[in-house]
Amino acid sequence: MKSILKQVKQSLRSESSDKRKEKERWFLENGGIFLKELIADCNGKSIPIRNFSPEQILKATNNFDSSCSVCDDAIFEWFKGNIEDKPYLIKRFHEDRFLEQEFQVGAAYNDIVVSARMSNHSNFLKLFGCCFEFSFPVFVFEYVEHGVLNQRGRIMVKGEETILPWSVRFKIGKETANALTYLHTAFPRITIHRDIKPTNIFLDENWIAKLSNFSTSITLPEGK
Repeated sequence: MKSILKQVKQSLRSESSDKRKEKERWFLENGGIFLKELIADCNGKSIPIRNFSPEQILKATNNFDSSCSVCDDAIFEWFKGNIEDKPYLIKRFHEDRFLEQEFQVGAAYNDIVVSARMSNHSNFLKLFGCCFEFSFPVFVFEYVEHGVLNQRGRIMVKGEETILPWSVRFKIGKETANALTYLHTAFPRITIHRDIKPTNIFLDENWIAKLSNFSTSITLPEGK
């Protein structure tokens, strides 16, 4: 967390006073909540999370333009963007929709904390970092070439819905089950995803399934 704070301070030096104060407030509020949740979840164990600047995020997504959108969920939207010549998936929560649907704000932090803990497993979408300098945190994940499944369990290719072969669908099912087994057995505190659906499953260039979105997941007390 100290390294993230250092990066943020450096990026804010050239900002106007009012804008700098606003970003500092957002960072302290968002970062403080995240740090508290991360320490509680990982028993104080350090997990490297890179801080991305708002300028990097806005440039990568062309100010969150629809042309960069990958998919739009009820409470968040995924964008494709390049940062330092490397492609990423950038997740932005719709703050208005989020609050309208009576989600607890902590659900967004729950998503990033559990994603951070699962990032070393091949069947979870890998979290690289975040930006706390917006009114609501923005998350940066690995880029996957084949995108995300739609509600019908298919993918979009050049704007057209494409049915996956049975062998690929079976592979996706097995790898999603593998991810869930890891959630349920790898840690003393069991995590229950609670939102398994096609639109939370991404596919990389080798058609490896990557489970995502822990907004509604719960972690049980140790021993339960």
